Amino acid sequence: MNKRAYALDALRGYAIISMVLSGTIVFGILPGWMYHAQEQPPTHVFNPDLPGITWVDLVFPFFLFAMGAAFPFSVGKRIERGEKQIHLVWDAVKRGLQLTFFAIFIQHFYPWSLSNPEDMRSWLLSLSCFALLFPMFMRIPLKMPD
Repeated sequence: MNKRAYALDALRGYAIISMVLSGTIVFGILPGWMYHAQEQPPTHVFNPDLPGITWVDLVFPFFLFAMGAAFPFSVGKRIERGEKQIHLVWDAVKRGLQLTFFAIFIQHFYPWSLSNPEDMRSWLLSLSCFALLFPMFMRIPLKMPD
């Protein structure tokens, strides 16, 4: 039987959506609680003397909690299936190396890293580099189910 921790999945999904939204907030048009507490509108200049946190400061800790709580479920399920510890360690190391490579690669192929000012060529190269890495992290089945 497939037992899922739906509340944990929901928290992880909420955290991911919130991180995406908090990373795309436009300065100057939203109320102050929508930004970091130390970067108040209208100037959005960092002021370390301002106390407090806002939802933007909480979304990443929510994500870390959800991921940390999900690891025992995932690893426990794989151990129950009879996988060896060395295989689990190898998968963790391999995943870490893949994510490190992805982070370094994608950082160097942002359009603003390729040219300043950005042009169509830099955007197309950036998108094609992302598309090149997409199969590395996507599990594409060799045969589609009926």
